[in-house]
Amino acid sequence: MPAYDDDVWELYSPDDWTQAHDLTKELQGKPELAQKLHALQRLFLIEAAKYNVLPLDDRRPERFNSDLAAGRC
Repeated sequence: MPAYDDDVWELYSPDDWTQAHDLTKELQGKPELAQKLHALQRLFLIEAAKYNVLPLDDRRPERFNSDLAAGRC
């Protein structure tokens, strides 16, 4: 599983409830979209720190499999 720093962020219009049209694919030549994505990424980190959920834990298999979580395989 890739590190969170390598995650690809997606951005959808509030009108796109199906999330079928990722606006980040249109960032070339549209600085307002790039700025909006950056602002949302920053807000995410601010809120994550505010609610004390950092560091993020991406060990999904270990969290859902008690044998892996206990170090038993």
